[in-house]
Amino acid sequence: MSIIGDLVVDAKKTSLASLHERMGASMVDFHGWLMPIQYGGILKEHEAVRTGCGIFDASHMGEIMVEGRRAADLVNHISCNRMDVEEGKCVYSPMCREDGGIIDDLIACRLSKDKYLLVVNSSNTETDYKWIKDNNKFDLKISDVSASFSLIAIQGPESEKILQKTTSHDLKSIKRFRLAEDVEIMGVKSIVSRTGYTGEDGFEIYAPWDDGPKIFGKLAELGATPCGLGARDTLRLEKGYMLYGNDINLDTTPIEAGLAWTIDFEKDFIGRDALLRQKNKGVSKMLVGFKCIEKAVPRQGYEIKAGGETVGKVTSGNMSPTLKEGVGMGYVKTEYAKTGEINIMIRGKEVDALVVKPPFV
Repeated sequence: MSIIGDLVVDAKKTSLASLHERMGASMVDFHGWLMPIQYGGILKEHEAVRTGCGIFDASHMGEIMVEGRRAADLVNHISCNRMDVEEGKCVYSPMCREDGGIIDDLIACRLSKDKYLLVVNSSNTETDYKWIKDNNKFDLKISDVSASFSLIAIQGPESEKILQKTTSHDLKSIKRFRLAEDVEIMGVKSIVSRTGYTGEDGFEIYAPWDDGPKIFGKLAELGATPCGLGARDTLRLEKGYMLYGNDINLDTTPIEAGLAWTIDFEKDFIGRDALLRQKNKGVSKMLVGFKCIEKAVPRQGYEIKAGGETVGKVTSGNMSPTLKEGVGMGYVKTEYAKTGEINIMIRGKEVDALVVKPPFV
């Protein structure tokens, strides 16, 4: 895909693309999708989510359905975390190769005893779909259903109050990392989960593709602030949430990324042996969070130094709108992961920073 001026060439469009443009959004090519980067300004949108309510179009995300008698066995086999959970529960997990490299991180939603909806990153949907099919040794039905859903995230402390105005379903009954099916949002049957990527309370609505604009537009009328990818990124960074392609990828493992809490070594899964070796022997690099002591903006790719030596690189960084401080994450040599003081190379200058444990906010 390419961008000519403000024109995105050959990018795929979500069902809400025309609505975003009518609302005045600045559109960009994001992993081959035409997506809003911002509407009225990233800082304004960020604050709306932290203090009130914001809505995001997340329809570029991929959805893969796994169905059959041994669905739990397959989802368990491809995921680090334990997936044979009760119906209606959502579980976060990395999905790894045999060497422990992270293929993707996903949310697995157990819709019923024999049915899971896997929510994956847009850039990895095709790769994930093929990987899951290639490892389907249980004769299950595997379907890429991404084109069936408009995914709308409503996030912030006022999200329940606003969303409740569109449905008779008691949203308080949907607990954190749980879901409900056949919830009528403006008369449209949808899957609704209490999940999100901002660190605030909120919901994700899986509505039929064509109904996305109606729901998004109504939520905006009710007071939810339309938000773009810019605010989504600053919000997730303040909470220390990782972004695939930046903070985790095929060259990193859950152990190195500080995701050991997602690994259930009591079960068999792809990558278990490699990750167990890392757990027992240790790793040479670790993902850490940091705050800049002086006013500066760290960016992906900047060198991290300690004692005059290059010890790593920034994987995500920005100015925190809430803290008004530069914050970021990056991999460093393990011996520097807890030393406290590091330096970030910004425009040829060593900027002092402190290693801190996320979330930053």
